[in-house]
Order: sequence, then C-alpha cells, then structure tokens
Amino acid sequence: MKYLIRISTLTLILFLSLGNLKSQSLEFVTPPETHINGHPDSAEIKSYAVVRNKSNNSVNIKVKMTIVELCEGHMLYFCLGNCFTPMTTDFEMPDNTAITLAPGETTVGPKFFDVVLIPAGIECCTTVKMTFLVVSNPSDMVEYTVTFCSTTPVIEINEPSFVFAEPVPNPVADYVNFSYELPEGIADGFLEIYDNTGLLIDKLKLNGQKIIKYNTALLPSGTYYVVMNIQDNKKAVRKFVVSH
Repeated sequence: MKYLIRISTLTLILFLSLGNLKSQSLEFVTPPETHINGHPDSAEIKSYAVVRNKSNNSVNIKVKMTIVELCEGHMLYFCLGNCFTPMTTDFEMPDNTAITLAPGETTVGPKFFDVVLIPAGIECCTTVKMTFLVVSNPSDMVEYTVTFCSTTPVIEINEPSFVFAEPVPNPVADYVNFSYELPEGIADGFLEIYDNTGLLIDKLKLNGQKIIKYNTALLPSGTYYVVMNIQDNKKAVRKFVVSH
C-alpha cells in the first residue's frame, strides 16, 4: 500500500460523505460529522449519526457495514443498541438484533449509534459505508460513507481543520465547558445544542474565546448533543449527559 510523503506532524482527518437516499421512513436528524481531527495512535476514532423515524408507524431498523477500502491493521466496529465485535469484513446486523423506533423516535440513549475505527498506529485510509435500513423493506434506507484517513501529505490539506474537544465535565449538573479552536483564517462559527429527540435547544455563537462555559442547570436530566458548525457547513458532534 502506498503512503503519502511524511512531514514532522501526523494528522488524522475524518471525512464523511453523506448519502441521503429518498427513504420513506428514515432521515438523519443532523448531517453526520463531516470533519474531525485525530491521531493514528488514538485508541479509537468515532463517528456519530442520529437517525429519526419520520413515518407514522413503528419500524424495526438495523445497520449494514460495507467496507469500501480497509488498511491492513485497521479494525472497525459499530453500536446500535448493542455493540458488535471489532472486525475487518462486511457485516449486517441479524434481524433478531434490530431495534424498534416509534414514530418520531431517534437513535439516542439506549439506541445510540456510532461507528468506531481502531487505527492501531497505522497511517493510511480506510473507507466504510454505513447503511440504516428497515428490516421489512431493505430498500427503505439512509446511508453515509466514512473515510478515516491518517496521512501526512507534503502539501497542506485544503479542508480547514478545527479542534472540538469532548465536553467536560461529563456527566454535568450545573455548567459544562465546550473547548474549541477555529481554523486559521476563520473568525466565527456556532454551536447547536439538541436534546435526545433531535429538538434544537440552543444556538451559541463562537467568538474565538476557545472555551464556552454553558449553564445546564435549567436543562432536564438526559442526553444532549452539541454540534460545532463553521463555514461551508463543516460539522463535528459531541455528546454530553445532564444529571441533576
């Protein structure tokens, strides 16, 4: 496998290509992450997606993972209700492990979804397609393609990178800190906070201070998602739990 020419710093970038098919029943609450920084020596690199049942009927859904290109030494796994064993081959959830979404319900809480790369220090690119489908009608689906890319190109990557740390403390009772760094040349952006039903709770403007202290005292206990959004609709998603 060919590697790009190395320079002094290793950067891991996660690009996601979203495929929104015309599903009768399913939709993404917000677009899945489109850009995230990481490192090939990280234990795990995660991608999140929240899917909603937009139909008027309960549906049983499952996930199919299709490996487009796999780096030697990389492993992948995903969770939807249950977490499955790390693997190096295509995998489709058995029908008896599918989860049920009521009308308007989303894949959050005990039905939380993420797909995880175990990079194992390997510098190269792995691409995987994640398909959410209705068990009784597999053509009723939405999907997105994730490329985990650990390279050190000799030229700058055109896509501006940004840092969005995990919220701390987590779980939180009164105040949570959102830490971030905007790409060079970009002065602002905003954070969107959603509850576990996909409802927008708040929108915060990023002003370059690098840390936002957010009051959670009035939020009901539960799971929340904060989406960092900068120009060109580039996003990153983090999860935090409010516990009073």
